[in-house]
Amino acid sequence: MPASVITSSQPGPPLHEGVREGCDRLVQLLLLNLQKLVHGRGGPAPAEGPPRPVPFLEALRPHVRELCVETLRLERKRFLWQHQLLGLLAVYSAPHGA
Repeated sequence: MPASVITSSQPGPPLHEGVREGCDRLVQLLLLNLQKLVHGRGGPAPAEGPPRPVPFLEALRPHVRELCVETLRLERKRFLWQHQLLGLLAVYSAPHGA
């Protein structure tokens, strides 16, 4: 099973391994893109003005508490993608959001 532990929430036959691997790959590519957006924003230089916002992370900001609670609740399942997303959100929201 991939590190992201992609499973179906519906009862029934398990997901095909190829579907699970494809979903895992897609999640990893999306996280990589977010990482590039976050780390490519640059520092707050006075001449440049504020860094460009990342809309997806802006939309997640109000849900940080829920994400943290869910991550702690599912700690045994080790949802790596969720930990990575929270890390990117912390870097993006720093210093007040970290």
